[in-house]
Amino acid sequence: MKLPPLNALRAFDSVARQGSVKDAAVELFVTPAAVSQQLKVLEGFIGAALFERRPRELRLTSVGQSYHQTITRPLRAIAEATERLLPKRRGTSISVLTSFAALWLALRLAEFARANPRPVNYSPRICCRWPHPHTANN
Repeated sequence: MKLPPLNALRAFDSVARQGSVKDAAVELFVTPAAVSQQLKVLEGFIGAALFERRPRELRLTSVGQSYHQTITRPLRAIAEATERLLPKRRGTSISVLTSFAALWLALRLAEFARANPRPVNYSPRICCRWPHPHTANN
């Protein structure tokens, strides 16, 4: 059994879903050039064009459509199986000065929530220690 490179499959799946190399790059946290390179790797591996490339447009070929329909379910199953094995993430903590939180951070939380549609739980906690551990003279 000969499998194509996983990164190339991920890039192909993302571009096929997003309809754009640029959007796929954002989703995968890589550059558009890296996504394009992975598409070329996969097309070379398969020996067929998966996309019709036109200025400012990328469309799946009939081979690409068929291939994407075939790989979507197994990729989703791998992602779901992996998610079940990973420990549940508790979140990220950000520690800032009260003045920074009130004057800068609080004003930008709504914008952050709109830009990041995944559920985000905010649990503000005020903790005052004096002297501050980073400024104390030891």
